Amino acid sequence: MKRSNVRLRSNVHIRNPQLRLQEDCHFLPQVRGYARVRALLRSFGLQPHQFRHDDAEVLRLVEIGKLTRAQQEALKWGVPCSLCDSVPCGVDFRGEYKFVCDRPDCADRPNLFVSRRIAVPIADLRQCKHPPEALLDWAITHCNGRLPQSSLRPPFHSIVIRVGSTFARSYTDEELVRLLVYGIQHGQAR
Repeated sequence: MKRSNVRLRSNVHIRNPQLRLQEDCHFLPQVRGYARVRALLRSFGLQPHQFRHDDAEVLRLVEIGKLTRAQQEALKWGVPCSLCDSVPCGVDFRGEYKFVCDRPDCADRPNLFVSRRIAVPIADLRQCKHPPEALLDWAITHCNGRLPQSSLRPPFHSIVIRVGSTFARSYTDEELVRLLVYGIQHGQAR
């Protein structure tokens, strides 16, 4: 007997009309996808700047069981592809989010990139003489992936940086900033 790699699954889940959305513990875990998880966060009173997988309030919601790890991952993967500007993420059979773009010129690339918006200290940006992506790559390689000690002093300026999809999963925004600042301070003299 042949086994299929397709599993049927309902995308319709019943809500308990007697409960508020935030209290419907059977429905909440069924919410899937980047856009729907963001809508769910709005119902919890979060603002758009808090729609990050590593935001303190999102972490609290995961801790108290209002959000699942998969929903948190949806926020983490919900960054647009730098080639096609879509949000190419999906859930596999294990419930894990994967970065998959349906464009042949994007999906066939061995190292996919995503765009991340990070807040970098202005004083360090003024010293930047090379492309930030190159300095970030140098810092990650030079530090063997370990987080360097660097002070991040305000004021900050928000920039968009292209990051490999593996690094986008591995590092928070603050960790990327620390690596970039290290690259600016130590990697330009090479």
